[in-house]
Amino acid sequence: MKSSCIDIDENELLENVPGLLEILLKDMTTGKNILWGTDDYLAMGENYAHNREMKAEQITGENGDIIKPRIAKSKEIQQGRVRNKGEVFTAAWVC
Repeated sequence: MKSSCIDIDENELLENVPGLLEILLKDMTTGKNILWGTDDYLAMGENYAHNREMKAEQITGENGDIIKPRIAKSKEIQQGRVRNKGEVFTAAWVC
């Protein structure tokens, strides 16, 4: 894990626990991978569109730090997700 302990280091996870990242990305309902669900990453290419599946190779390597916990995202992005998707913050200790 990263030193801040609020984020997972995807590259470290991929290296130390092979196969786990693929399991975490799997949507157990559909059997496919989870979707990006937002166009926040669309500048990185069409495979990062809201309706595309997340792949391990998209969030590792040079892109190993693109996925961030909500708390680490800008206030503007947080507010947009609340407005557009009804996203709410739940503290980690509640989960």
